[in-house]
Amino acid sequence: MSAGEKLAEDGSTSSMSMDVNLYVTRKTVAQGLMDVALLTANAAQLKHLLCHPDDHEYFIAAVFFISLSLTLQVIVGVILIVIGRWNVNVSKEQNRAEKFNNLIILLAFLVIVVNVLISAFGLKGPIFFE
Repeated sequence: MSAGEKLAEDGSTSSMSMDVNLYVTRKTVAQGLMDVALLTANAAQLKHLLCHPDDHEYFIAAVFFISLSLTLQVIVGVILIVIGRWNVNVSKEQNRAEKFNNLIILLAFLVIVVNVLISAFGLKGPIFFE
């Protein structure tokens, strides 16, 4: 018997119904918590850069990439809030949610790439406890 099945009174198995809205809501919250952590790190990096512009060899590139990452993260957050409010049991909203989920995947990939570039233009010295 798989995890998605339950034992009926006659001994046969049947599929358990899953509350898809609850799943989507939990997924949205988990994604949002990860986004907040990265958003906080990028904000701290940007603050460090702006407070110490002469300490950084690639100041303009770093500010650009950190700002781009912050912007993409805010866009992803707004889309997640919108998707979290949809009822995915309605077929019209399922199609929209699928398209927006694909968009979120693309934007999340771009956030990863931009943050790799931020790391490539690394910050000198400690950015915390100054």
